[in-house]
Formats: sequence, C-alpha cells, structure tokens
Amino acid sequence: MVNTDLYTEPGFFFWMPVLVPYKSLNGNAEAAGFKVRDNAEGIYELGKMFGRSWIGIPVEDAPDADRSQVRHMQGEFRVAEHVGSFCSVGKTMRAIKRMDSSLKPLFMVYPDNPNEVPTEQLRTWIYLQ
Repeated sequence: MVNTDLYTEPGFFFWMPVLVPYKSLNGNAEAAGFKVRDNAEGIYELGKMFGRSWIGIPVEDAPDADRSQVRHMQGEFRVAEHVGSFCSVGKTMRAIKRMDSSLKPLFMVYPDNPNEVPTEQLRTWIYLQ
C-alpha cells in the first residue's frame, strides 16, 4: 500500500535518465519549504523511454509551502524487485511483461544510494498494476 506525498521535479529521459536532478532533489524540497520524511523509502521515478517525466522524494505535509510540485501517490500495487545495475532494469521489466502481459509498470523506487551500495546489490522496486 502506498500513501505518500512526493515533492517532484521534472526530468528528461532518452532510453535512460538524461537531465534528471537526482543529487539536488532533497535540497530543493527543503528549499521549497518541505521536510524530507525521515523514513523516506528512496527516490520515486516515473521514467519514460523518451520525453519528460518526473522524480520525487517523500515529504511531510507543509501547509504553507507551494504544493504545485507535490504529487500524492496512493493505492495498492504489485511490486517486483530488481537487484543489480539500474541500467539493466529494462530486462526485468521485459521479463515481467513476458510472464503477465496485463501488468503495467507505473513507477519505480530506488531505495539505495549508488554512492554507498555496490552496483550488484542496488535494489529497484517496480510498482505494477
């Protein structure tokens, strides 16, 4: 079950993230008046093969902050876990589609920091409906 507010920023994707503000997301959320949740699961991302989309970080409600960049994510989802390089998530998604073509990936969560976790241990949670 997901029920969270995300401070989001736009990103641009061309098969992989091209212009996506991963490193500045927390600071930008705080500068906008939000407190990043202490138990934040990681960075959420709605990536695309090509085009604009968004990334987000869970934040606590801040009634005085500008909420134009906040998305509320809520619902029950099936979750698949990919372990390994972020670059190979597409292979996992294709395998999921082969097993059940009715499943649609909605967004992903990256719970691990690639600066702290070895590539072969990086986790990606793929949320499906």
